[in-house]
Amino acid sequence: MNKSILVVGYFGYVNDQLDGQTARTRSVYQLVKEKLPNSEIKYFDTQSLQRNKLKIISLFMLLFQHSILIYMPGKNNLKKLLPIINLISKVKKLDIIHIAIGGWLYEYLSKNRKHGNILRKFKAVLLQSKGLSEALRKDFNLQNAHVLNNFRSHNYTPKTPSKRNKLKVVFMARIVKEKGLDVVFSFAEYVKNKGKNIEISFYGPIAAKDRDYFYKNIEKYSFTQYLGVLKMNDIYPALSEHDILVLPTRYEGEGFPGSILDAYIAGLPVVVSNWKLLPEFVEENKTGFIIDSEEEFISSLLYLYQQPEHLNQMKKSAHKKSKEYSTENAWEILKKYL
Repeated sequence: MNKSILVVGYFGYVNDQLDGQTARTRSVYQLVKEKLPNSEIKYFDTQSLQRNKLKIISLFMLLFQHSILIYMPGKNNLKKLLPIINLISKVKKLDIIHIAIGGWLYEYLSKNRKHGNILRKFKAVLLQSKGLSEALRKDFNLQNAHVLNNFRSHNYTPKTPSKRNKLKVVFMARIVKEKGLDVVFSFAEYVKNKGKNIEISFYGPIAAKDRDYFYKNIEKYSFTQYLGVLKMNDIYPALSEHDILVLPTRYEGEGFPGSILDAYIAGLPVVVSNWKLLPEFVEENKTGFIIDSEEEFISSLLYLYQQPEHLNQMKKSAHKKSKEYSTENAWEILKKYL
């Protein structure tokens, strides 16, 4: 049966922004377009509202023209638009599927409990994590909360791990202190003092507030380098040139970071902080290490530096893990609500 579907979210097409939010939003839109080729599927990029507030009129018109809404808001968007979308859904029958971005919805509903009443009326609220889904069901009676993990559409196969004479570490995320930059640079100081043959590369958009801090530290170490922002098609080949991805984050809105999934697809294990929902996505000592301190971060990377055979085995396990987050698995979940 043909459907009339509108996907509303932060696509980042205005300035070609690529980050975890835009990647998840675009992935969902492309998946629905691919699986329902005969349906009418349109999108509205909420980034356009930042430049032209009158675009809200276009959004309202689109909402009245479609029968299914896939709503993928950021925090500010949810606060402003949720009551309006709820009002429109009362006037015009609208099946709403809320696909959460990041892991902040629990904290948000703790401060905006009335919005929980609205979300309970939706056809589904799809979260990135089983733990978050269970918490919303228990504490906010959101019985329509289910899991839709991050996923990627790709046909990439990593190369067989090769022998290297150095450990190549990569950080790929927004370049901001809250993602753990200070921890990575502390490791760089250790490498410098101990004379280890280790290289550290950074990919990602640089936050203006931390630009000076970041470049000051990059310049301190001859074995660190900033390589810019990767295009979608370049992510897996670029990551595969490294051995391990690190994300010692303490970012408040962290959910299931796309960089972890991208690392798995490229055949890289990860070293991540024991923060929020992250332990749910890492198999300890198999697809990566979960660390509780700067000392554990350093010791985990030093271990991989000294144990190349175990590192290669973890690379294989990481790529195997990536298959759990396929588009087919995601579609099996999403299609139930469309």
